[in-house]
Amino acid sequence: MQQLLHSLAAMTALRSRELLDLAFAQSLQEATTAQRVVLAMPIVQDGERRWLDRAVFERGRPLSWTDPMWVRFEALESLSEHSLRERTVASRRIQAEVTAGGSVTAVPQLGESSVDTLIEVTTAEPLTETLLRALTNMQKVYGNMRVLLEQSERDPLTGLNNRRSFDDAFYKALSRLPWSMDILGGDLAAGRRGTDSTDTYWLGLIDFDHFRAINDRCSHVVGDEILLLGAQLLREQFRFHDQLHRFGSEEFVVLLRARDAAGAMLAFERFRRAMQACRLPQVGQATVSIGMSALRPDDTPVAALQRADEAMQAAKRAGRNRVVEHEELVRQGHLPAQSQVGGIEIFANPLAKAEPAP
Repeated sequence: MQQLLHSLAAMTALRSRELLDLAFAQSLQEATTAQRVVLAMPIVQDGERRWLDRAVFERGRPLSWTDPMWVRFEALESLSEHSLRERTVASRRIQAEVTAGGSVTAVPQLGESSVDTLIEVTTAEPLTETLLRALTNMQKVYGNMRVLLEQSERDPLTGLNNRRSFDDAFYKALSRLPWSMDILGGDLAAGRRGTDSTDTYWLGLIDFDHFRAINDRCSHVVGDEILLLGAQLLREQFRFHDQLHRFGSEEFVVLLRARDAAGAMLAFERFRRAMQACRLPQVGQATVSIGMSALRPDDTPVAALQRADEAMQAAKRAGRNRVVEHEELVRQGHLPAQSQVGGIEIFANPLAKAEPAP
């Protein structure tokens, strides 16, 4: 019991969802003397469901951790390959079974409408009723803390990640870039730290066209409906590991993983077309202008956002409702190759822009 209280006290000091998840999994291992603890997430992409084992604790071995931002969906195991996990997701309750390797207990962590995380604990013997009650209480504390952390990192209107969580995602993506890249020449180096993937990250800045005019003409309630629709389409059109953020009034930011500019352009174009195809009461059609830029090894959030903003402004000037790549503007000579962000400019708002044309 003393160990449980110590673990709970340690968890209350954490301010990161990832660290909280790891601390909870480790606490379960210590409290149950488990041989193995797996922190798993059910992932859905294009209607298909698979398991992502984010963390695996095994006695006598170092922690194994998988970063969701760099995983390949097709390499994950199907949900149906784990019958215990599948039953736990379906029932949304703790489930257990005895196997040749010991007793396995699956603990679901509930999201708003489904299981968003599952802890799988393998022990030599089935857990006692006392341990199961303690585990259930630990789960409740962990769940409440996770909700609080998620609320601090989510936009209250759309449910997307907010500006606060962007920097962490940005630097995590940046840490996995190639040692060297020649973005302007269109060639990506193959060498990477910690991954065999040849993907890189692209930042897209999405801005609704004539949004202020829509708010003035149709009311802010209609404007909010457009933003909610945009957030829904973002979730549908992008993959589970792409990072979706709402920054300001009508601005969304996407950190997208792609092999090259063509792949990133295709993804942003897919979203743009989906948005264009929607018909809304009072408004009719709501379109978006998108600026995109590749992350660079020595990048900063301000510099990358400024490049994407320059490309988005070029999309506005070219007639709106289109995607423009910053690096292509540089190659064509429309923009200088080097970003002008530096010194005192980092205190300016990189997304500030002039009044839109009528």
